[in-house]
Amino acid sequence: GAEHPDRDLRWKTTMTNIASPTLDPITLEIVWNGLLSVTDECFISLMRASYSTNIKERHDHSIAIADATGRLIAQSQKSLPVHISSMKGLIDKLLEKYSDIEEGDLFLANDPHVAGGTHLPDLNFAMPVFIDGKMRKTPYIRSCHNRLIRDILQ
Repeated sequence: GAEHPDRDLRWKTTMTNIASPTLDPITLEIVWNGLLSVTDECFISLMRASYSTNIKERHDHSIAIADATGRLIAQSQKSLPVHISSMKGLIDKLLEKYSDIEEGDLFLANDPHVAGGTHLPDLNFAMPVFIDGKMRKTPYIRSCHNRLIRDILQ
């Protein structure tokens, strides 16, 4: 509006430098609640779309967003701590193994020994988010006790 001609510039500056110590509390709360809403909506979407009763009815899955180094930014309120705890290991291994991660890459892992997972039927998905060609965040989905894996292996 006319009273705030530089509003868009300030918002862009704040959002590109989110770690800035000058981030005001109101903007921080808005961004924080936005990220929580994203993780909660993803949790519900996965639950509703799943064929697995473990996910659909027992809610045995988790959603989180991490930064490009694997540090947790936000997790859905219904995420299980045991799932989230292996997230850092997965992202560390991805960054260690793949130096050429590009926009659109999606990673799927289920090795419980490599990235601190819990057991073989646990599927872990990670898809980096790029902004202006640079990796910024890694949304992380932990889908646990997937019956399909057990059925395939039997």
